[in-house]
Amino acid sequence: MATPKAGTLRISKEAEEVLRSDPAYERLARANVEETARKLKLLDELAKDSKISERDAIALGREIRRGVYRRYRAKK
Repeated sequence: MATPKAGTLRISKEAEEVLRSDPAYERLARANVEETARKLKLLDELAKDSKISERDAIALGREIRRGVYRRYRAKK
């Protein structure tokens, strides 16, 4: 019995050919889409009451990336 489809994603013909070439690829793609959707939902929930501006969020992200870069560069 076929599983009902909850939605449709548009992908390139090349990607479709790769995914259909092996059932494991299709399962992996589905799992990745579902995981990404869960993460996006969680991020939306966390951000809905946020008072931080987009500009401040971008600056904070850059500061975090610099810190991570310095941390891993120091380990070498």
